[in-house]
Formats: sequence, C-alpha cells, structure tokens
Amino acid sequence: MPLRAALLGVICLTVPTTLVAQSAMPEDDVTTALPIAEAVPVSESITLDGRLDEAVWQDAPPITRFTQTDPNEGRPVTQPTRVRLIYDQHALYVGAVLRDTAAISTRLARRDSHMEDSDWFSVSLDSYDDNLTAYRFEVNPSGVRRDEKLSGGSTWHGDNSWDPVWEASTTVTDSGWVVEMRIPFSQLRFSGASHQHWGIQLERTIARRQEQAVFAFTPRSEPGGIARYGRLEGLENLQRDRGLELLPYVLARGSYGPVDVADDVTFANPFRDGSEYSSSTGLNLKYRLASNMTLDAAVNPDFGQVEVDPAVVNLTAYETRFEEKRPFFVEGSDIFQFGGGGGHHGPGGGGTQLLYSRRIGARPQGDVPDDAVYSSRPDASTILGAAKLTGLTAGGWSVGVLEAVTAQEKASYVDANDVTGSTAVAPLANYFVGRVQRHMRAGQTVVGAMATAVNRRLSAPALVDQFRGSAYTGGVDFRYEWAAREWSVSGYLAGSRIAGDSTAMEAAQTSSARYYQRPDASYLRLDSAATSLAGYTGRISISKDAGLHWRGNARVSATSPGFEANDLGYQRDADRASASASLRYEENRPGPVFRQWNIDGGPDATWNYGGDFLGASMDLGTRLELLSYWTGDFNFSHDFPGYDDRLTRGGPLTRGVTRDRASFRLESDSRKPWSLRLNTSYEWDAAGSTQAHTGLRLELRPSSAWNISVGPSWQRTQAAAQYVESVEDPLATATYGQRYLFAHLDQTTVSMETRLNVTFRPGLTIQVYAQPFLASGDFSGLKELRAPGTFSFLRYGVDTGTISLQDGEYIIDPDGPGPAQSFTLDNEDFNRRSLRGNAVLRWQWRPGSTLFLVWQQSRSDYTDLNDLRLGRDTRALLGIPPDNVFVLKISYWLNP
Repeated sequence: MPLRAALLGVICLTVPTTLVAQSAMPEDDVTTALPIAEAVPVSESITLDGRLDEAVWQDAPPITRFTQTDPNEGRPVTQPTRVRLIYDQHALYVGAVLRDTAAISTRLARRDSHMEDSDWFSVSLDSYDDNLTAYRFEVNPSGVRRDEKLSGGSTWHGDNSWDPVWEASTTVTDSGWVVEMRIPFSQLRFSGASHQHWGIQLERTIARRQEQAVFAFTPRSEPGGIARYGRLEGLENLQRDRGLELLPYVLARGSYGPVDVADDVTFANPFRDGSEYSSSTGLNLKYRLASNMTLDAAVNPDFGQVEVDPAVVNLTAYETRFEEKRPFFVEGSDIFQFGGGGGHHGPGGGGTQLLYSRRIGARPQGDVPDDAVYSSRPDASTILGAAKLTGLTAGGWSVGVLEAVTAQEKASYVDANDVTGSTAVAPLANYFVGRVQRHMRAGQTVVGAMATAVNRRLSAPALVDQFRGSAYTGGVDFRYEWAAREWSVSGYLAGSRIAGDSTAMEAAQTSSARYYQRPDASYLRLDSAATSLAGYTGRISISKDAGLHWRGNARVSATSPGFEANDLGYQRDADRASASASLRYEENRPGPVFRQWNIDGGPDATWNYGGDFLGASMDLGTRLELLSYWTGDFNFSHDFPGYDDRLTRGGPLTRGVTRDRASFRLESDSRKPWSLRLNTSYEWDAAGSTQAHTGLRLELRPSSAWNISVGPSWQRTQAAAQYVESVEDPLATATYGQRYLFAHLDQTTVSMETRLNVTFRPGLTIQVYAQPFLASGDFSGLKELRAPGTFSFLRYGVDTGTISLQDGEYIIDPDGPGPAQSFTLDNEDFNRRSLRGNAVLRWQWRPGSTLFLVWQQSRSDYTDLNDLRLGRDTRALLGIPPDNVFVLKISYWLNP
C-alpha cells in the first residue's frame, strides 16, 4: 500500500547520515550566564550535628542568590537563604542556614517519601559534568531524607530507588532551620581529572507559601533540567575510592494457611499441612571498577519486603503489566530505557519496551498435567544470581550491562488415584541486556544501541512445546536537540528474532499481538513448521519542547507482524503503522483566577500491514491550577471507526464503532492536613457499550508522624460484544468455518487501596498496605458474528438456533432444526473476592543496614455468582481462611 510504504520510508531514514549532517552545525552555548558556586577544601574533621559551628564553615563563600520558580517566577526568594560548600578527601559537606519569619512546615516520614506539606532543601550534583545525569540529595526539617538519580538532560526524570549511604542533620531554631549534609565521594561518579568541574543545583521549598526557589534559575519558557545547572568549582585532587560495598542478609520465613480438600477426592493436599518454614541467605555487592564504572551484583536476592501487586480482573487478550518494585532492578534502570537516546523517550513508556525486568524471576508458566488434583509450584522462579555494570567511559559513552540467571523450577502433583509426579514448569534461563549511548554537544546529541538476549535450557520434554529456546532483540536510537534545546528530533529502529520448537513458534504466531491465523488476512501466513520468527519496530518524532506558550510534536511509527519482544520486554501489539500529532498551549504566569493552565489536543490514526484502516481519534484536554492550588483536568476523545482485527481473537475483521470518552480529575491543595483526589470517567459507543469509573483518594495527616490514605474505586462496564470463544463448524461458511461467540457483559468492580505509614523517627517506620477487591461478571445474550467486516450478530434463541442452561453449561444448537451440530459452552459468570496486603516494619539500625519484619496476608475465592452485593461479598471475604506469611530479614552494610 502507498501509505505503508511512505510510513516505512520515514521510519527507515538513515540515522547516522542525519546525525553527521547535523553535527556540522555550531554547538549551542548552554553554559552562558550559569551561576558559579565554590567549594573550599578543609583538613579538620566536621561533626554532623546541624549547627555549622566549626570555624571552617566561615572560610567558604556564601551562596545567597536564590530565584523563585513558583509562585512568582523570576523574583528573589522571600526568606533569607545562605548555603556554603566545603570538602575533604572523602566527602562533600553542604551547610545551609534557612531563615524564616514564620513557623516552618515539617513532617516525619520514611525515607524517599514525597511530602508537599513540608519544607525541603536539596542539592543536585552533575558529577559526570555531562548535562545528562545528576544525583539529588534532599532533607526536611525533621531529618527525613530523599535521594534520587536524575537523567535525561532538559527533559529529565528521576529514579528514587537509588539508595546511597549518606548523612544529614538538621536543627530547628527560632529564626528558621539549619541543614548539614555529608555526601561521600564514594557514592558519586566522576572523572579522574585533578581539577573537577561539576554541575550543581540548590533548591529550597517553603511549603506554606508553595514557594520553590533555586540557585540556577531557568524560566519555564526555556528548556531547563540538568543542562541548566550552575557550575561547582574548587574541587581538586579528589580521592577516587573504589568503594567496595557488601550487603549480606539472613532471612527466616514462616507460612501458614488452610489445607484444602478437593471435591472429587477423599484425601487432603499432601503438599500442605498448614505451616511451612524456611530460611536463606544472600548477598548484594557494589564495587567501583573505576571512578565512574560500578558493578552491582546479587546472589540469591530476596524481595519479600516489596509491596504486593494489586488484584485485577483481566478479560482482555493482553497481559496485565505490573510495575517493577524490586530495588535491584529498579535502581539504575534509566540507562536501559530505549527509544529516543535521551533516556525516557520512546517505547519505554506505555508501549513496546525492550526490557521489562519483571520477566526475570517471574512466576513459572509451565503447566501441570490436566489430571492433577493437587500441585505444589513455586510463586516465582529463583534468581540464582544477577549483576549490573553501569557507568560512563572517558570517551563519553554511557554503558549498561545486565546479566541474570534463573533456576529450572519443578512442580510436584498428585492425581485422583493418589499417584504423585513431578514436572518442569520453568527452564534454566539466562537473561542479558547491553546498552550503550554516546553523548555529544553537551548532551544535545545522543546516539545509542541496545541488545537483549534470552537463552533457555529446554532439557525437560515438558518445556520444549511451551517455551522458546532463544529470543534476541537489538536496535539503535537517537535524539538531536537544536535552537537552545527548544526543538528536538528523535527516533529508533529495532529488530527481533525468536527461535524454538515448531509448537512454541506456532503459539507465537497465533498470540494476541499478531494473530497470523486470521482467515481474511492474505498478507499473513501461519507456518506450523516454522522454528523462528523475526520482525522490526521503529519510530521517528519531531517535537517543540519549550517556548513561552506553544509546544507540540508529530510522529510516525511502525511495528511489523513478526516483531516479538515479550521474552524480556513488554509488547501488546504488532502489525501496526500509525501517525499522530499534538499541539499544546500553556500559560504559566499567574492571572486573576488561575495560577497556570494549558490546553492540548491532536489526532492519531492506525493501520495494519494489510492496509486495513483500524481507526482514528481526536483528543482534547485541559489542565487548570487555581490560585488556591486546587487543580483540575478535563479530557475528551472521539474515536472514528475503522476495522477491528482483534475483536474475534484470530478470526476475521469486524467493523469498529464510533466511541467517545470523557474524564475529569480534581485534586485539592496537598499542603493541608487532608487532601483528596477525585477521578471520574465515562465511555460510550454506538453499539450501546458503556464504561463508568469513579475513584477517590483521601489522605489524612493527623500528626507529623502519621499518614493515612484510603482510595475507594468503583467501575461498571456494559460491553455489547465481549468475546467468549470460537467453535469449529464447517457449515459456518460465512465466517470461514468457525463460529465466533460473544456475549453482553455486565461487570462491576469495587476495590479500596488503603495505606498507613507511621514514622517513629526517620530510620524506623511501619508501612501497611491492604486492598479488598470485589468483582462480578454477568454474561448474557450469547450470540455469534453474523458476517466478517461487520459489527452485526445473531443472538441464539432470538435470531437463530436454540439455547438452554443445564448444570452450569449452555447447550447451543446454532441453527435449530438445521444440520449444524449443537455444542456446549461453560457459563462464564463469576464473582471474585480478594484481599491482599502486607505490613513492613523497617528499621535502619546503622547506616546502610536494615532490619525488616514483614507480614503478608492474602485471601480469595471465585464463585459462579453473577452479581455483586457489597454486604454479602464483604462478609464472605472476611470469612475466607487466609494465607499468612511472616518474614524476618536483616542486612548488614559493609564498606571494607
């Protein structure tokens, strides 16, 4: 098709040629008028007590010029602020005297908590001096610390999983508060030069005024971020400690739960007796191979203290994507983002990503035999070991390498005759990721490459049909900024190849991402003998990233049918080509009503590789912030119908329908002792489907040490055509020998996420999370697709055939007295009740060393009721016997 050829032509522009042509342009001067801070060397010891009473503090020149970014952009800070910097051979010391004519705002919370109702002071260091990476250290008047690693230059984002070992002390006085920080050089990365030149940003937040003031000021109309930091001078002959850090741990675990008896046997579950005990040890290691290259390794890591995933009901053909919460994989993950060369641009957001680290150590996906009545299988694949190497070379290349090995896992089972057996459910697997990026023109040009590899040892016959033997992806990406970083162009091109047994490859071809078996897709061919599958994906985007009012972007992208990244990445769709654009107008200067507001919108359109138009949409949204700091968002979108090549889940095309969505969000001033956030949305289409959702989050802060939040959520879905199943029938000639069955779905979901945080002191906290979850689904009006290319159906018992319900099964004769054979279909109605939660006592009993005491509880059941009754289902939920897990984990930080 001409359109497809045009899109692919744009995607496949030769990236190196473009960059060579652009590199001849003069570099933008990004260091003009940047303020300078000076650090002074000292030889005497500093006592970290938040008082700044050592005489050496007076030898450092004070930094007093701070400029507001909010609420009165460009005006001086309203309260006197004085900062000094000194250093010795091992650490940088930051001292700040923060005067205030009114009572300061402060709270207690666990480390890395986000508290908008507290004053803060922070220092950010671009110790690489690359305009792309920085380390931020923050503290509030109560001594609560936050730290994060920033990356991405002018469009930066933060990684708060980074937990360096550093210290801060604060004192509150009658005239304000005082900060004293000690930041060890061992926690930073920098070059080996004798004279160091770093970027630095100092920030002060005065919560009661919602005031933010900075040392290096950049107007909102201009690109800011790390590239616009001030300059830190005076650092000389720093000691480059290789910084070996060891974090061994010991763990004890006890599990308690009910022992079930299956309905069709007389013996109890032999794999459970109501309790189970285990213990383990492991080690995390951090070693600085050079001043700016770090090796992180983990042997037998445990993540039992991580918050549990929320419960969901997923009736789509796509996998639910959960957030990565394990510290080893979250920390430093920014370097493995792929798609725009600058860090977070590209498919690492909501679309395809080459690395989705939840694949490593995931729940084993292999099956136990169908005749098993009891089985015992691990909840996760054991990570035998994992290692990361990250850093920046002297030549300006950032490097990231991740390697992990997971063990073969087996499940034991017993059948109805009390005969036991064992089968492999996950293979021994090796995961590899390599990432390099080259930064040029002070970070305004970035080119990079990334490769991933998964290799599995399919030694057990049960694994060959279910798993791919190998999976590889590789790609290049770039980002080029010009006009003082106001404009940018970015793009990527990646390929994939998977290989394995023909059964596993057929499953890949028929998966929900591509559906090669579609009977009316002449451009696709299902090859049941294939032992490999390959494809590509790419995108190119041009953006206006800054300006007083106008911003926007335009992009085109394409993913071939054979592209597959789900062995180590995350991907929902293949066989797609799309184009989109957006335009945004914003006003950041306070007016008589609004503090700031914006409005944006734009179109997008999608096709498959057969040239079928899959639809387009037009979006419009606005965000408003009142002078009172209440904010509101409103968004509306309209979908123009095209064809749908996914509704029948491997069957023929259907016709899409017009669809509209509207959503609204309201959020109160977060500085108050209470705050709320309301989200509501409504969706409707021409076929009569609707979806309504309302969510509320209420946060209470009854004291400086307590934080309570409750988040009830309600959703009601009425789907006119929910896919149920397909049934083979040679007489269904109108639909290629298959009957594609649908139903009207009435689904209701109610849940409430509850969190309680209690902080006794900054290093001793309790966190409690609980999510009761109720859901029901009523499938009615069973019907079959009338004809391909339509959104028209034949309802059984009304338009054609007969239907009856007997013993929980539907008996359907699709043509009544006609020749077609009748078939049975399970009643899909459901009622699900679930409660998941955990409580974590965290005590940092010495710098870097932590004790965790964890309690996890889960309870759930699943019935064939088709309605949700809050009282009945809540009582039933509380009556379900729970599974309880208790964990004691102690880690000890060593810095030999």
